[in-house]
Amino acid sequence: MDMLKRSHRSLHTASLLANVQQDLQILFTSISESILLIEANGTIIVSNDISSRWLKQSADELAGENLFGLLTPFGIPIREWVYEATSKKIIFECDTHIGEQFLHFRLIPVSEGNKIMRLIIIGQDVTEHKWAEEQVREFTGQMERKVRERTKELEALNRKLIEDKQRSEIRASLSQYLMRESRDYNHLLEHVATEIADLIGDTCLIALFTTDLTQLEVRAFTNRSVVSLQRQREKLLNRSISVESNVIASRILEGRRFSAKDISREKASKLLPADFAELLGKDGIKVLEVFPLHAGDRSLGMLTMAREFGNPYSEEEISFISSLVSSIALAIQNARLLEQLTESQTQLRGLSQQLVQLQEEQFSHLAEELHDSIGQDMTAINVNLNILRTLLPENVPEGVITRLADTEKLVVDTIKHVRSTMSELRPPMLDKYGLTATLYWYCEEYQRRTEIQVHINDRYMQDSRLPAEIEIALFRIAQEALNNVAKHANATQIDIELFEEVNYTMMAITDNGNGFDPKIHGPRTSQHWGIPLMRERARTINGEFLLRSVPGQGTQVVVRVGKAT
Repeated sequence: MDMLKRSHRSLHTASLLANVQQDLQILFTSISESILLIEANGTIIVSNDISSRWLKQSADELAGENLFGLLTPFGIPIREWVYEATSKKIIFECDTHIGEQFLHFRLIPVSEGNKIMRLIIIGQDVTEHKWAEEQVREFTGQMERKVRERTKELEALNRKLIEDKQRSEIRASLSQYLMRESRDYNHLLEHVATEIADLIGDTCLIALFTTDLTQLEVRAFTNRSVVSLQRQREKLLNRSISVESNVIASRILEGRRFSAKDISREKASKLLPADFAELLGKDGIKVLEVFPLHAGDRSLGMLTMAREFGNPYSEEEISFISSLVSSIALAIQNARLLEQLTESQTQLRGLSQQLVQLQEEQFSHLAEELHDSIGQDMTAINVNLNILRTLLPENVPEGVITRLADTEKLVVDTIKHVRSTMSELRPPMLDKYGLTATLYWYCEEYQRRTEIQVHINDRYMQDSRLPAEIEIALFRIAQEALNNVAKHANATQIDIELFEEVNYTMMAITDNGNGFDPKIHGPRTSQHWGIPLMRERARTINGEFLLRSVPGQGTQVVVRVGKAT
């Protein structure tokens, strides 16, 4: 029995070996690398033509030869490589050379059960690649020597270029920052003052004129000295300088630069406000440069640089700051305009909210009037007509009865129209039951009236009620969108989806109608579709309004409203 098992394993192994050799034979003829299949002891089982050329023997002659004996005389440690690959059961890669020929070997162990019995060795001639690397290294070395030689000649010029480059980078960085951070007004000025103080300094101060140009307010201040910075900032930030009583401020208002050197404490007390002068050291100020900040013909403020000791500012430093002040002034002007625009938008949004609230109050009042006066009167008329019918004699002409029936029908239809109008103006269930229930009721009436199928998906809505102003706004937007579809879209189906997430509520209204191209149709189409009304409704609740429409593919209106935190 054991002999049968061993015989079976031998046959299985022989079959596997035959399959491996067959696969290797296909591989050998299809690639340009040297390939050998060897036993773990180095005996060559099979090799390809490239291997034959390398080892200068035919494939038949190589079969049964020991690879260790063939390669070791050339100084190739093939035995150690095989041991490394078989003992660690890894693919082992290494580089070597024979004379001027460079070779790369990859040893791939082949397992039989838990043992490594054979290895596939793939060799690649990388001589050309190595020579190319050597040439590149040699060329690189030559270039490096030339660069070092040239560097010595250009050291003085390079220092100048580095300084210019730093200033150019700072100028570009400041320009980008001025454009990017124009919304954060105070942070913008602090950043500018810090950059200038760090580069040229030692102290930088930015003050802006008040609207009436009678005062300068310090809006940014920085000093390289960490010790005195905090005390100076507490004293100077947001302090006012009277233009009329200060020589420097008066000169800046006229658009002229102010420059002074070696300013003693006594002289500084005449030039600077008392709060400013008392912060100076015993030696006063070495140099003071004040630049006007002008945008067009408008005086915006001043940028001041000062040094308490050291050398005066160079012409290059003065020129550099002069090149920045126009960009700084423009950024300040843009920031002020943005503040005004933001304030105007806030006021406009407040007015819109008031108008919407007033409109809703009028709708509510009108609905009450329709119910209390016209609705009740029409009901009374209908009752009187019914009584009148019972009081008519039997021989009354047929025309009178017909006219009376027409009048009764007209009164009934009018009552229905009044009730429908009352519901359009202010659905009573909106306050009592909320947005979702009101939309279901309204869409049923809409579907009956227009024969357009409306599907509502509210499975992502929670049970909690939204604030009243949001529910009213979303209902009015849905109302306007549905009316637009009925008037213009030629649609057969509308889908309304309501989502409520942690931070926002969203409503999407999609129809399968004609659609349109907003870019082609422009504002007239927007007015025609009531888009401005819906957008303004969304704006009053600080919501996002989005309109998507493609000709032939329908239109979608999306409103997203954030929740108050």
